[in-house]
Amino acid sequence: RDEEIDLNLGLKDGTLVFIDEVERGLECGCFCPYCGGRLIARKGEVNQHHFAHYQVENCGKGLETALHLLGKEVLRSECYVTLPDQSDLSLLQDIQIERRRFGYIADVGAILTSTGEEIDIEIKVTHGVDQEKLNKVLSNSAQLMEIDLSGLMRQGGISREQVKNAVLHEAPRMWA
Repeated sequence: RDEEIDLNLGLKDGTLVFIDEVERGLECGCFCPYCGGRLIARKGEVNQHHFAHYQVENCGKGLETALHLLGKEVLRSECYVTLPDQSDLSLLQDIQIERRRFGYIADVGAILTSTGEEIDIEIKVTHGVDQEKLNKVLSNSAQLMEIDLSGLMRQGGISREQVKNAVLHEAPRMWA
């Protein structure tokens, strides 16, 4: 089965868009979030609407990259998240995407409004925090939370609302 059938996110003018937000065919003006290849919006009557790579081989990484980018975008725009082992939302401030700290780059860096503590957030889609980054986090007593969006990879036809709910509330999350 072609992995690309589930690609319902593309980049248009530098912004992530869902298949239902664009024109059919090449008029969509979209590109693969991973390889940058031109996409065609397939919006027929039989199969689920999806993007396909146009005149190039499917890279197979578009959805993974799109979910990673969208996870970061959700945190930046919503400014809150549910922390591991908590049910209440925690407000975030001073949110930075791709924050450099202690010799590593966190997907998202922020300050917990309630305590003033620094927090780093990693968005996991297929690869979690590696041992080198974990060692740097631990040796600097940093707080790093990982939000696991891998479950969305197995789900066909995800929506903006599903990704938002996963990032903010539903996806598994843990402290590194």
